[in-house]
Amino acid sequence: MSEENGRIITDKWMKQDFKSFLTKGVQKVFYGKDGDDLEKCKRLEVD
Repeated sequence: MSEENGRIITDKWMKQDFKSFLTKGVQKVFYGKDGDDLEKCKRLEVD
């Protein structure tokens, strides 16, 4: 998944209460095992 697509998906989910929507299972699917990608995702909200 490209960074641009990741940003679009993240922005969409942020509008749908992103943090409460994501489960650990979903995090594994979209962000992999390490939390680094999830932290990158959170930083996109600031951009």
